[in-house]
Amino acid sequence: MIGVGICIYGSKRILIIRFAYSPLDWFEPILLAFVAFICVFVLEFSLSTALIDLLPKQSQIIFLASRFIDSGFFVPFLSAGLSWLFAKLVESFNLDYLDEYTNAVSKVCFTVIVLSFCIIMVKKTCTLYDETSKELISILNRIFMWIVTVIGTWIGFGFQCEGRIQKMNKLRAKTKRIIDIKSLVVFWLPIVVPLCLCVVILHITYNDYIIINNYSYFFLAFLGYFIGGIGALIVCKRNTNPSIERSEKIFIKNVIKNNKGIKTSSNFCRMKYELEGTTLRIKKVKVSYPGHEEDPRFKELFDEMVLSVDTDHYEDVLCQLKERSKKQKKYIEEGFSACIEEKKNKRIRKI
Repeated sequence: MIGVGICIYGSKRILIIRFAYSPLDWFEPILLAFVAFICVFVLEFSLSTALIDLLPKQSQIIFLASRFIDSGFFVPFLSAGLSWLFAKLVESFNLDYLDEYTNAVSKVCFTVIVLSFCIIMVKKTCTLYDETSKELISILNRIFMWIVTVIGTWIGFGFQCEGRIQKMNKLRAKTKRIIDIKSLVVFWLPIVVPLCLCVVILHITYNDYIIINNYSYFFLAFLGYFIGGIGALIVCKRNTNPSIERSEKIFIKNVIKNNKGIKTSSNFCRMKYELEGTTLRIKKVKVSYPGHEEDPRFKELFDEMVLSVDTDHYEDVLCQLKERSKKQKKYIEEGFSACIEEKKNKRIRKI
């Protein structure tokens, strides 16, 4: 019911052309980075262990290299890769164009994900610790390396040679920054929520004393929401914004009814229209573009329109509907691109 309700609500909302941002956008990059980190940790440990076993033991150089690998030699490089992945995920949602966004976001996310995992793993590993177990010692080595990497992201190992002028310029730049506490809270809240979710998932996964009696309830709840949402999305899309191919089929059926004297009403892509006799009335399209709604092109594409129909030749009207629909789609895409570019230009430094 929730999935169906959300899709129906979304289908009835007016489309607003503006810089698209939703607090929920933070969930995907953070949760994907969380999953990616766990996968990287497990894969690095597995592959390093396998590589050490394959290396010959006779050479002192190879023995030394195997010790480096066993201590987590690849961890800093993998950390850089995870940072790049998170940055690309953030850019895919244009979240880096937000006024409050800084590299502190990625540092905080990386720190919470890594430290929460490491703390829980240390607790778990220490309960199983055995001095003869090389595997547990290797895990502790890697945990230590990941923690060192986290510390390095904040204090910047080896990057404190900027010079006094550059440091002074950075300090002076901060005097022009106006800090709005309310805006910062609103900005950080949707970031904190998925991070807390990551910690809760780790806590449930790695602590034996937390028992969920029946996972099937959660699975069925998710499945019900998913099926209901997808089903409603397909139905709403077919009715409120069908494809050009489906719209054309519906129009032909309406032509047959119109020839029998039956008034019809349907959607051609985003356009709701009524066909009656020799008149085709296209209703105003639910699109808003603040600051551009009085533009001649916007009115031409989205305002109400009445077309005269030749009942012996409907092809001209069908071509007009197709052309208008394609222009609407192009205009909306250009509008969103312009909004993103405007947001980008507000943040970028002028040369």
